[in-house]
Amino acid sequence: MPRILAIEWDAQEVRFAVGNSQRGGALRIEQAGTGRLPELAEGERRTAGEVGDALRAALAEAKVRTTTALVAVGRTTVELRQLTLPPAPEEELAELVRHQAAREFTSSGEGAALDFVPASPDSPAARVVTAAALSEPQLSFTHEVCKRAKLKPRRILLHSFTAGAWLLRRAREPVVLLVDRAEDDTDLTVLIDGKVFLSRTVRNASRALDAEAAAGEAAGDENLLVAEIRRTVIAVQNQAGGGTVAAIYVAGGDAESRELARQLQGELATPIEVFDPWSDVALGPALVGALPPRAERFTAVLGMLADEAEGRPAGLDFLNPRRKPEPANRRRLVGAGVAAAVVAASIGLYFAWEKFAEVGDQIARLELQSKQLDQLVKRGAEKKAAVASIEEWSLGDVVWLDELRDLALRFPQPRDGVLLRMTLAARPTGGGTVELEGLVRDPSIVGRMESQLRDEYHEINTRRVQESVQGKTNTWKFDSTLSVSRRSKDDYLAYQPVTPTARPAPPASAPPAAGAPQPRGAR
Repeated sequence: MPRILAIEWDAQEVRFAVGNSQRGGALRIEQAGTGRLPELAEGERRTAGEVGDALRAALAEAKVRTTTALVAVGRTTVELRQLTLPPAPEEELAELVRHQAAREFTSSGEGAALDFVPASPDSPAARVVTAAALSEPQLSFTHEVCKRAKLKPRRILLHSFTAGAWLLRRAREPVVLLVDRAEDDTDLTVLIDGKVFLSRTVRNASRALDAEAAAGEAAGDENLLVAEIRRTVIAVQNQAGGGTVAAIYVAGGDAESRELARQLQGELATPIEVFDPWSDVALGPALVGALPPRAERFTAVLGMLADEAEGRPAGLDFLNPRRKPEPANRRRLVGAGVAAAVVAASIGLYFAWEKFAEVGDQIARLELQSKQLDQLVKRGAEKKAAVASIEEWSLGDVVWLDELRDLALRFPQPRDGVLLRMTLAARPTGGGTVELEGLVRDPSIVGRMESQLRDEYHEINTRRVQESVQGKTNTWKFDSTLSVSRRSKDDYLAYQPVTPTARPAPPASAPPAAGAPQPRGAR
């Protein structure tokens, strides 16, 4: 395999690695490095120019001259869902996915990149696929970064899938959870039988400026992460096709990753292991004993290179998505038939041949016109369906943000219950419904929840309360339907939001010098 470059970036830095394939498909990393991005002022957004310039500078410093690259984009930039489709052959699956995604995805519009992978084997009852959409603005941002860095993307892949592919070369358990932590967020990726089953991203709390506050924020990060990991494990166990997580792998070989693994081991009953992405990797002379800064964050980059070196198909590729096979070229068939007829009849029948040629050109023009009209009809149908959905939604005249706030205020405390799924729908006759599915630690909590939610604008009906065993703990799973009636927007003010407990005021002191950092929360 020729030398291939893999790149990715986040809000703070760009990362790259150059590798090639050794005998037997083994991967050898020749070069790797990072480039720090400029700090952003409050309210500013990262531009493609900043990322591309930083990447070009880092590659130039390392003297990397490769012009094509594998690119990984973050989980927060894509819309990822599981779709259940009717049974269909492989050649028709792409069209079914695109049709379903047009109804369920918010970022599958014109110019978006959509790809999918089967999430379950072919079944006579249904096909389940994992589909992801990269919106047109995010796709343009990625291409602009590569253009500024003087690179041509070879594949555009998803970070969580490539990081999971690298872990699968080490993990042996059938159901595993990968915790891949970055500076601003943490990816939680569940893999079942060698395939990505679930991928979530948890936002890390912002870091404080002073050391004491930073320690408190770090502890808050860990507590939040433990809670999110616990929710993910429960969600996987209760979803169709899921299972019990047999092991949790924390990516990274640094002290922070080992400390996180130690804390998780004390909070969770599932075995915890630290997964060093650089262990057992063949390194070139330039990297022996000199790995790049923050090397623990190269899991996805190494996964991209390994798949390419071994010739494995990419899980999701937004640059080369799965498509319906191209039909046979009808114009060529018509031309071949015309030529055969001319040869069989006579070389001298020139005028007859000319007439057939005109017919062939006319057929080609009509085919082109038909394709253009088909595209217009398809766009019109999509817009009509969107307008109908918006009209149906607006008929309900429900202020859904306020309804969600009321539901959050009246729902049981986190230690008593957790929601697994919630679906909002407007009724054509007015009002709406909220489908709730969740877990509680005791069935009596469901009755208290119904009492708290029921009033003159809400009626709740619980269809099922069923015991569910989670490890050594018994929980109860419930399915409820909350009916929402229309009401005046002023009536929502009856439930005021809970004001968080204010932090104690600092002791009085002289005002800070000009330019000194303000305490967190100061305006």
